[in-house]
Formats: sequence, C-alpha cells, structure tokens
Amino acid sequence: MDIRVCPECGKAFYAAVSSAPLSCALCACFFEDKRRDKRTRKETGLTFRFMDRSYPARLKDYSEHGLRLLYAGKMLKAGSVVAVEFAPPLDKGGCECAVAVWSRKVSPAVFSSGLRRISR
Repeated sequence: MDIRVCPECGKAFYAAVSSAPLSCALCACFFEDKRRDKRTRKETGLTFRFMDRSYPARLKDYSEHGLRLLYAGKMLKAGSVVAVEFAPPLDKGGCECAVAVWSRKVSPAVFSSGLRRISR
C-alpha cells in the first residue's frame, strides 16, 4: 500500500499498488486521465431525471462528450439513461440526455458517476 495525495481535494489516502487507473478514495478524482477530450473543471448545481424522479447533483467536470457529477440517492448502473437539466450559465441552460458509463460510492450516501452525452 502507498500513501497518495489527491490533486483535486488535497487529502491523503492509502492506495494499493496496481496498474489499474487510480482515483481518489475520497472525491473520486482520476489521477491518470485516458480520455481523448479535454475536461473542464466546473462545480455547479444541476438536476438530473431518472425513472420519473428528479435528483439534485453537483457537476464536477465536463467535456464535449461527457460529464462527471456527485449526487445523493441510489447509484446509477452503467447503461442507465438520464435527462440532465443544466442551469443557464452552462450550455445556455436546457436539457440533454446522457448514459451512465461508470458509478462509484464516495460515501455511504453520496455517489459519483461518469456520464456520456447522447444528445445535445
């Protein structure tokens, strides 16, 4: 086990030595980004709808083809389709559909999910 310090939240945590992509155990920030798109860090509130229910969420970062958010509730399974409602400063407001690519538990009641945009 190694002690690592997250570049996003600045907190230390233990991580197993492996070749798998490393992410912070506390805020789910990825250390090594293998995505082709440049991600823009932007924290703002938003809402997403899943199965006729609205959930408040916190946008952490986004790119041309995806976004990462934090939310409370139930963990989204990979392949779940959601409608994301943006506030006007980001993408001039509006709603778009996205599909969950991955999800992980950040704390007992908070989850982080990576979504791929499927409509704009």
